[in-house]
Amino acid sequence: MTLSDLLFIVSALLVLGTLIRLLIVAVLRRTGPLKSTARFLGIYLTVYAALLMGFGLGRPRILLDQGQPKCFDEWCVAAIKTEPAAGAVCASSNTWIATFEIASQAKRRRQSAPDANAELEDAQGRRFAPCGSPISGTGKSANTLNDFLEPGEHRLVAIPFALAQGSQPVGAVVHHGQFPGVVIIGDDQSFLHPQTLFRFSAPAGR
Repeated sequence: MTLSDLLFIVSALLVLGTLIRLLIVAVLRRTGPLKSTARFLGIYLTVYAALLMGFGLGRPRILLDQGQPKCFDEWCVAAIKTEPAAGAVCASSNTWIATFEIASQAKRRRQSAPDANAELEDAQGRRFAPCGSPISGTGKSANTLNDFLEPGEHRLVAIPFALAQGSQPVGAVVHHGQFPGVVIIGDDQSFLHPQTLFRFSAPAGR
């Protein structure tokens, strides 16, 4: 657990306790405590929001090299490679296949990342969503980012993306759900902070 996580937990408990106190003094119609408690809550939330936005805008973007993993608790992901699609995978003529590796660091239980999804990013900062379902070159069912993993298991996931004509991918952004990261000060997914870029080595042009 990081200091940012601890601060979020303490803040969440503090806000919850303050809301309960507000409810109690409102029911008891105690005007003085009601005003002071509401004032404290407003000030605290304002300061927290300012810190959240300040750190989000001020911290540099995290850049990971090709193959370097990022872990969300015990679920990890890395961008392995990207290459032009061979054949008509999607309707676009500029389709790229990005390969990711997902892995579990859990010791006992199987787990998944049900909210995980990825986008490719080009040199202009434009992002492109998948243009189709993950693919498999083995004839078996394709792996997905949301698969359940046994403890210590890892899998490769190949996903097609349709980019703008003339555009090439420089990296990928992997989303792992918005909450609670979006409201954790200093978190990579916090409000206004650019998300980690999983960089690819320069792909071969068409």
